[in-house]
Amino acid sequence: MKFVVSSSTLVEHLQVLSRVISNKNTLPIMNYFLFSLEGSKLTITASDQEITMLSTIEVENKGNDGRIAILPKYLLDILHELGDQPLVFEIDESNYSIVIKSAKGKYSFIGHETEEYPAFRQLEGDVSSISIPCPLLLEGLSQTLFAVANDDLRPIMTGVCFDITTDSLNLVSTDAHTLSRFKLNDIKSETNINFVLPQKAASLIKNVLSKETGDASMKFDDKSIFCEISDYILVCRQIEGTYPKYNSVIPQDNPIKVIVDRLSLLSAIRRVSVCTNQGSSLMRVSISNGNIYLSGQDIDFSVSGEENVSCQYDGEAIEIGFKAILLIDMLSNMSASDIVIELSDKTRPGIFSPLNQAEGTEALMLLMPMMI
Repeated sequence: MKFVVSSSTLVEHLQVLSRVISNKNTLPIMNYFLFSLEGSKLTITASDQEITMLSTIEVENKGNDGRIAILPKYLLDILHELGDQPLVFEIDESNYSIVIKSAKGKYSFIGHETEEYPAFRQLEGDVSSISIPCPLLLEGLSQTLFAVANDDLRPIMTGVCFDITTDSLNLVSTDAHTLSRFKLNDIKSETNINFVLPQKAASLIKNVLSKETGDASMKFDDKSIFCEISDYILVCRQIEGTYPKYNSVIPQDNPIKVIVDRLSLLSAIRRVSVCTNQGSSLMRVSISNGNIYLSGQDIDFSVSGEENVSCQYDGEAIEIGFKAILLIDMLSNMSASDIVIELSDKTRPGIFSPLNQAEGTEALMLLMPMMI
C-alpha cells in the first residue's frame, strides 16, 4: 500500500475517531484504527464493540489497495507536530511496517494484521429512517445531552430518546431531576416510533455536526442505529427498554410566567451558589414586583449570599427552592438571550424555555424543586 494524504485532513478525522476507542477494550485489536484503502478512498474505522465509527478521506493512491491496523498513539503524536502538508504512507502488509514521509522527515513503526477486527454491523429486518438538518440536530443534542442520567440501575435514561410521532420529532433526556425536550415540528412519521441513542454515541455525533450544514441521515431497526453525516458513519446499539412517559411530568397549567435575561440570571446564580451548602446546593428563588431574589447560605461555615435580578413579572409573590448546580447546568445549555420561567407553586417543577423559539422548534427544560 502507498498513498498520499493531506496531514490536516487526516488529523481532523483521526481526532474525531479517537474518541470512540475505549481504554477498557477486551479485544486488543479494538485499540487500533483500521485503515482500508480502496482506489482513491481511504476509510478509517474505530470501534469499542458497542459503537463503530468510520470516516472516508480522498487520497492519491500510489500502489495497491489493502488494510492495516495502526495504533492511535504513534500516529497522532507524530501528526500533531507536523504542519499542513502532503504525507506519503508506505505500508508493507507482509510485515505490517509503516513508513510516513513528510517534506523533511521520515517516521517508521509497526502496525497489526486486520483479520481480528470485527465486521461492520448491518441493520436487519424492518428499517425506519429520518433525515434531520445538521444545525437542528446539533442544537437538539446540545440542549439534551447535559440532562442524560448516569445511573447503571436505569440504563434507559443514560441516552437521548428520539421520539418520532405523527406530529413531530422529540429529542428528550432526563435524570429524574432535570428534563429537557427539544421538539422539531417539521419532522414526522406515519407511525409513532422511538429509539434511545447512547450518551457516548450522541456526543460523537455532536462533535461531527459543528462544521456540517447538510442533513444527517439516521436509520434504525429494533436493535441498532445507523447515522451518516457527510464523510462519517456511526453505528451503535440502541439502549433497550421503555423510555419514561416524559410528557406526563410536564405541568400544563402554570399561571406564573416570568421573563428574564438568561445570562444575567445565570451570572447571579453562579455568584450566590458559592455561598450555598456544598451538600444540598439549595438556592431560594423569590419572585415578586419585577425582581428575582436569589439567596443561599451554608450555616456550617456562617456563609450567605443574596442578589436581585430584574425581570418582567407583576403577579403574586412566590418562593421556591432549586438545586443551584442544576440551575447553572441547565441555563448554561440554553442558547436564548431571554427566557420564560413558568411556575405553579413551590412543590411543582419549574419550566424554562426561550422567549422566542426558533422557527419549527420548541425547546423546553424542566427542573424539580427542593423543599424549603
